[in-house]
Amino acid sequence: VIASGFKLTFDPCGLLLSLGPQEDKVAILQYLPMLAEMGYTLYATSGTAAFIEAKSPTWKGNVIPVSLLHNAVTQKKPNVTSAIVDKSVRIVICTPSSRDSA
Repeated sequence: VIASGFKLTFDPCGLLLSLGPQEDKVAILQYLPMLAEMGYTLYATSGTAAFIEAKSPTWKGNVIPVSLLHNAVTQKKPNVTSAIVDKSVRIVICTPSSRDSA
């Protein structure tokens, strides 16, 4: 978010994190308290959610909640597609699993 220069809206809404590489997951941890303070409802895909839950980041002494969204192609609900369509998620931060250019 910082590198892109993207400015987050201050209207609380759902924000989906779908982060591929481990270093991206580690990098987002320091920003989760800020996002919680701003009132965002955090969602994450399975790998990202598991990583965040294992690290148990806190804000004001409470663990920051992250709701799991299933992969976009799965029939399980809630999933990424349904959350975007029903506007539970309005912001998506996604990084590819691989940075290979091949």
